Amino acid sequence: MLYTYSKSSVTPTWFQDFVSAMVSGVLRARSEQVPASTWQAVLPAAHESELLGRRGLESRYEDLKKASLTLSPEDARQNLLATASSSFYEDVLSGAVDYRVSFAATAPFNMALKDLLGFSFKLLREIKNTPGDILSLRDELYRRAYEAMPEHVCPFCGLSTFGAPHPDMPREALDHYLSLSVYPLFGSHLPNLVPMCHACNSSFKLATDMLIADDGTPRVCVDPHGSQTAKISLANSEPFGNGLLPRWVIDFDPALDAFETWDQVFKIRLRYQENALNTNFKGWLDVFARWVKTSSVDVHDSNAVSVALSRWAAIIGGFDDRGFIKKPMFEMLASSALRPDDVGTRVTQFVQTLCAL
Repeated sequence: MLYTYSKSSVTPTWFQDFVSAMVSGVLRARSEQVPASTWQAVLPAAHESELLGRRGLESRYEDLKKASLTLSPEDARQNLLATASSSFYEDVLSGAVDYRVSFAATAPFNMALKDLLGFSFKLLREIKNTPGDILSLRDELYRRAYEAMPEHVCPFCGLSTFGAPHPDMPREALDHYLSLSVYPLFGSHLPNLVPMCHACNSSFKLATDMLIADDGTPRVCVDPHGSQTAKISLANSEPFGNGLLPRWVIDFDPALDAFETWDQVFKIRLRYQENALNTNFKGWLDVFARWVKTSSVDVHDSNAVSVALSRWAAIIGGFDDRGFIKKPMFEMLASSALRPDDVGTRVTQFVQTLCAL
């Protein structure tokens, strides 16, 4: 990811607390081999009127209670410990904990849990934190994330912008980062519900398992609320190698396995090459050339060309006009101009010709 979401944007809501309490209550009852609480008994007093008539939620809670009887008391106790751990989600993402081992659930219980938490997720579009709120809980979660973003672009690609939160405007989807179908326990876990642009969510990620590769091998992934962020490097690219375009080599700094998962799932390298670099290469150079001419920047030899390209790269920053990939492009050309081989000469002559037009 290019940046991660602020942990302050995922402060639990009353509804998430309620859903978590339902699940943990059922597991606790099974571990102690006592009947789980009735529907009315689990309703929080402050929101009883909001929830009492939610028959779909009630029926799914009853289904979870029945399905819990297929768990052994020991498995229920183990699952309860997993749900109570504040670091369980982060440990699963990092590979420190195997979800399938730590959360030992039968097929009926998994199915009932998926149904309950999937239904609860849909209710976020209807339920509000307080009756007077304008935004639903789902839109409120998006607003929190939006206001804490360093840039209003999708952190999973940097290629799409996020619209401002407003009840009369569509907003980006909240994606189940770890899919509901495979990791139902995290179905309403707020850190697992992350804003993601339409292309990343609906064209690339879909229901992909972030932690298991297509060949069945385990892999690690970036925590959307963690500290691991990638910078893009084009230092190993060749300025002349693909007709009129460079031969791009896109590297991630630092080189982490989690970033390779990011690339595998979201096709980051391919999208950057085709939708950013190849598409904008000529246009970005034309803007640079106009700056050189209007500012009377010296490009009389390879050193001057390298300095000019470096100065222009230093001006570029952030996510405006895809600066996160444009900046390293000019940095690559700047270093290439100083190469002692024919490539250095060709880059220098190319820039001089471009700026003379």
